[in-house]
This record gives sequence, structure tokens and C-alpha cells, in this order.
Amino acid sequence: MGYDFTNLSAADFEDFSIDLIGEYLGIIFESFGPGPDGGIDGRHSSSESTIILQAKHYPGSAASKLEAAMKKERKSIDKLTPDRYLLTTSSNLSPQAKCKISNQIGPSLRSESDIFSLSDLNKLLRDHPEVERANIKLWLSSSVVLDRIINAASHAYTQITKSDINERVKKYAQNTSFDEGKKILDENRVLIISGPPGVGKTTLAEMLSYAYSAEGWQLVAVRDLNDGYTALNDSEKQIFFFDDFLGKVALDRKSLSNIDSEFNRFIGRIKKVANKRFVLTTRAYIFEEARRISEYLSGRQFEVSKYLLDVGVYTRKIRARILYNHLAASEISRSNIGSLIQSDNLFKIIDHVNYNPRIIEWMTDPIHFPDLSSPKYPDLFLEALENPDRLWEIAFREHISDHCRHLLYAIYFSGEGVVSISDLREIFNPTHRYLSEKYGKSHNIKDFEEALKILEGGFIHLNNNKVSYINPSLRDFMKRYINTKEEIINFALSSSKWFYSKNVWRQAKLKLSSEEIFEVAGFFLSFVKKFSDRPQLRIKQGGVYYVNSFRLCDLDNVDCITLLLEWWGVTKDRVFVDQCLVMGRQSDDNFDVLWHDRTGLLDLIADIIEEEHGRSEMILELSDLLTKRFIQSLTYGVDIEDLDSISDTRVSRSNSLPKSIVDAIENEIKREFSEVHRVVDDLDSESSLQNYISILQSLSSRAQIESHIVQSAVDVIEERISVVAQNMDDDSPSFTGSNHNERQQPFTDRDIKNLFSSLIS
Repeated sequence: MGYDFTNLSAADFEDFSIDLIGEYLGIIFESFGPGPDGGIDGRHSSSESTIILQAKHYPGSAASKLEAAMKKERKSIDKLTPDRYLLTTSSNLSPQAKCKISNQIGPSLRSESDIFSLSDLNKLLRDHPEVERANIKLWLSSSVVLDRIINAASHAYTQITKSDINERVKKYAQNTSFDEGKKILDENRVLIISGPPGVGKTTLAEMLSYAYSAEGWQLVAVRDLNDGYTALNDSEKQIFFFDDFLGKVALDRKSLSNIDSEFNRFIGRIKKVANKRFVLTTRAYIFEEARRISEYLSGRQFEVSKYLLDVGVYTRKIRARILYNHLAASEISRSNIGSLIQSDNLFKIIDHVNYNPRIIEWMTDPIHFPDLSSPKYPDLFLEALENPDRLWEIAFREHISDHCRHLLYAIYFSGEGVVSISDLREIFNPTHRYLSEKYGKSHNIKDFEEALKILEGGFIHLNNNKVSYINPSLRDFMKRYINTKEEIINFALSSSKWFYSKNVWRQAKLKLSSEEIFEVAGFFLSFVKKFSDRPQLRIKQGGVYYVNSFRLCDLDNVDCITLLLEWWGVTKDRVFVDQCLVMGRQSDDNFDVLWHDRTGLLDLIADIIEEEHGRSEMILELSDLLTKRFIQSLTYGVDIEDLDSISDTRVSRSNSLPKSIVDAIENEIKREFSEVHRVVDDLDSESSLQNYISILQSLSSRAQIESHIVQSAVDVIEERISVVAQNMDDDSPSFTGSNHNERQQPFTDRDIKNLFSSLIS
């Protein structure tokens, strides 16, 4: 493939030139960086000679521009008196143009062949593919590779465009974290990138995912593990990407119990298959707290797969390059950039203790301050580092209108991070109406659409009829910002969905005192009375009228009853328990949709029995109803992994479960063994079959299945494995992401000035 190098900044092009020409000549150049360097970007000195390399990045420019530049450089070149002078350029030069430029350079140029034009560099790249592989920014942004990434992406990534990826790659500054992350990923097939907010975890995960995708791996972005299980295909090379995988989980044992074993199981599947990779990101403090609570997440496989990304891994040079790349790709006015570069704040920003790539990204996006005058820009940039929370606070309080703020509240209390436009509208309208009327503000029917348009790009991201915050730091800000009893009561009174109420209640428990929480709980009575009979199901578009044509558009019954019991525990108002009983008696229509969380239902039953209030008449009735519901749910069929999870819970909470449930689970396990022949006929994945053996062996000990029955089942599965087994080599990509001639010299203030000078020249 041929490159035009347009995606490289001037600094990137100089580094690339030093790598490529050094590899071509078999020497190592000393680097001097961009800017007014006296005609030197790279130098190789020996006892025999001195070789000088200079790089001129003029993509798409006429040869006359380069000729004029070299005319100005002539005095510096003559003063250097090198034994050999080399020039690289991103311009495409004809023989005649090379001749003219040679005349401007003078006698230091041994031959016109020491001028390496666009076509010359591409030829050298074909001869030295290791340099191409080391320069991730170079090949990730080529049109061929971009097409490959787009075509390799799963449906979750279909909205990514070439320009989106190209912009991300342009701003990326290559550093050692890429190689270190890839090494862990190749060795363990799983990489968990953790670190403080805003250090570049998502960027690193995206670069790794894109690089694998460019090598022919299918890119699967997942929002929950159901996406991952659905996409698993042993016959394809796949890389799974899950951003902020613990970000939306409350850090308590009960919430984690719903996901940690599933993550453990899914990661186990990935590790068994050579052509699978899994990249996850999470904030460090969330991950460490989750590991403290969860026995699954504290296991060794999570430890060896973890990579802690900290700003500390960024050298002064990398910090400068991150800022440089963002400014180079930004639409910030040249006067603002010039004001920053010429101020002393440039060094203070790069060396600041709070240096953070997310703040760099924010401060180089002109959407946040379109009318800012140039002299104010350096001070505002430094202020953002001094007080990062003010980035969102100023924008939230001063730059947007009430209906926009109300939309951001609605997204926060949607709880999922990504919410459909239709669901968001349903929770925005009552919230917006209530807050507007309470505080005497006007509102109209077009406020929702208008808020979406205003906020897109600056605060929210719209993709395929889904809405999300533009980055996690805004969610973190909202979590800190909503902290008063009055605010939370307002949201409780404007609740129109169960999931909305659940997240308002979570915020109350997070921010308020015990006395205030008691007061807030009472305000949910109006919600329960008003919306208890609100439909929780929605017909899927184009669906036929049968059970599988419905989707749950709110919490399932298990989550609703759990929430109601929490409110009842605080207020002792029987309205909450009465509603639990209503749900427990709910008709069997769409049973498996409303009660799909069998493991959660099992935990709920155990919780009720363990609590002292379990002896009250209403609660005993509820316990009996839920027990019948659970046993009934098994008649709808249970897949093997769901059965494994149910069995885990049965073992861990056996003292708190009725005998009827224990017997029903054991009978279901026995039924699974009796139907092994039927099940394996539907499996054509070697890893799925191996996983089936592992789960059956685990289940056998819990239900006391006789050994000959277990062995018979294993024989059936292994026979099936022999039919579908394929030779799948561990075909890890060969890219490295590191420059061959890594330069470790100190990066001085002069180097920084030289680097940034090209942005205003």
C-alpha cells in the first residue's frame, strides 16, 4: 500500500524518517526534534564521518515550497559541513524537482538519491516492513486499513467512520504502554486496563483493538456479556472490547454477585481459544474495590491480565507530544495556539502534577469556548489543570439552558450509560415538566429535540438512536454534583420508570444522611401508586404477537421487588409490600421476560428468609409466591450456563432456601445429563463443547450424579469435539507500536519550544 503521510504531524514524520532511514542505512541516528534546529533532525557521528538527516513534512504541497525552504536552509547546512546530508520529504518529487532542490542544498548532498521523496519512502517501507509495523499511526490511518477495520467491526461498531478513527489516531502519541499492553494481551488473551480517570485507558484500548482489527480480527464492542456470548464464534479471530466494564455497577457484594461470576466464566472461555482476545477498561479505584469484595475478581487470572495505566508512564516528551498532537489536529484558532506556545504556561501545563490527557482533549476542543480571546487561553488552560471539576461545572451551570441540564439529569438517572432516544424521552419529559413548573420556568414540546441538538458533540454522543455522555468524566461530575436532599426529592417525585427510581434511590444512599434517606424514601410512594400498573414490556419493532416479540423496557420483577422491600424496610409503609405481592401474583403472560433473572430471584428469596421480617405474614406470603415463581421458571427451560449460576447460588445459600427449590434445582441438573445427546447436536464450537464438559463436571458434584453417568456424558461431548475440532494456531499480529530507534535523551524546554514552533510557523 502507498502512504501519503497526511495523518502524521511534522513531529511524527521526523520520528518516522529517522526510523526508516536509520534502518535502511543500518545506523542509529541521534534525534534533535522538530523546530529551528539548525538544519538537523537526526545525526549519526562516527570516527569516519558525520551524517545529517533533515525531514520536511509538506504533504500535498508543490515542490516549489520545498525548494524555497531549502534555499533558506543553505547557510545552516554549509555551516554544519556534514560528510553526508540526507533529506526526507512527504512531497512527491519529479526528477527535475529533485535536481532543483539539490542545487539549493549544495555540495553536502552527495547525490540526488539522498533526497527521499514520497515515492522513495514508500518503496523503502516495502523493503522494511518492520518500520511500518512499528509506526502504528502510519498504517492504522491508511485507506486500506481503515476499510479493513470498518469491515471487520461487529454491528456495535457499524457507526464508526473512517474520519472518526483517523482523528483518534492523529491525536494518539505512541508510547511504551502500547507494547506493554499488547504483550499482556498476547500472553494472557485478556487485558484489563485500569487507572485514574482520563489517563487514556479508552484510547489505548481502542488503538489495540483497531490494530488487531486491521490484521483481520473481528472487532466486537460489547456493552454487556450477552453481546459477547452472542458474538462468540470459534471459527473467526475476534477481539472483544468492553469499555468501563465496572463503571455502572454499585460496589456492593449483592450487585457484584450478578456479574462477577459471569465475567469469570466469559474470560475463561476467551482464554481457552487461541484466536480470541478481550480488552477491558476500568477506573483503578473501582477495580480494586471490586476485587476486595468479589472472590472471582480477586483471582490470579485478573491479576496477571491487569495493566495499570498512569500518567507517570508518560515521559515529558510523551506529555508534550500528546498536547502537540491535539493542538495540531484541533480547530482551535491559530491565535489561541500561538498565545499558548509563546507563554510560560506551556511548560507549566506539560509538567503539571494534574496533567491528564482528558483535560488536554477538552481544552483543545473549540466547542467549549468558541469566543475565547487569545490572551485568556493559556491561563484558562492552566486553570483547568488546577481545578479539573470546574471544566464541567462551568459548562453545566453557565453554558447551557435549563432544558439541556434536565436532559443531562435524565441520562444520569437512566443508569445504563447508553440509553435509547425513546426511553430517554420517556424519562426526560416528566422530569423536565416537574422541574420547570416547580421553579417557574417555561417549557414546550420541542425542548427534548432541541436539547439533543445543542448538547451533541459537547456533552453527549448520539449513535444509532442511542445517547450517552461524551466521556465518563461528565458522569463522574454529575455523581458529585447531585448531592442535596431537595434535588433528590425532586427526582423521586418526577420518576416515571422503575429503573429511574432505582438510580435516584442509589444517589440518595450515596449522598444523604440516614435521617434524610428516611425522608426521601417516603416520596417514592407517589411513584408506586401512580406507575405500579405501567406496562414493562414493549413489542419489538416488526415482531409477531408472541412471547419472544416483547422486550423488557424497565426493571424486571426481581429488581422491582428488591427496590420495594428496601423502601419498605426504611418506611414500614405496607403500600410497598402490597405492590410486591401484586407483582408476585402477576399473570403468566410473558413470564420468562418478567422473571428472566433466575439467579437474582434465588438471591431475593434467600434474603427474605434470612431477614428478621421474614416472619411477618405478608413477607411469608411473598416468600411462598416467589418460591413458586422460581420453580415454575425452570419449566421454561434453563441453558447450561444459567443452570451453573443457579447451582452456584444454591450451594452458597443452601441454608436459606426452601427444600422445594433445592430439589427442583437438583432435578434440573439430572435432566441436563439425560439430554446431553440433544444439546451437543446444536453445538459446533470446540470451546463451547469444552466449556460444557467443565460445567457438567462442576454440576455433577453438586447434585451427586453417579460417576458413570458423568463419564458417559463426557464421552458423548468428546466425540462431538472430534467432529468439529479445527486446527487454530495462535496467530498474534506482528505489529509492535514502538519506534526502533527509541530516543531517551532528556526533553528540555528548548526541545518543547522547537516542537511546538511548527504549529505557528
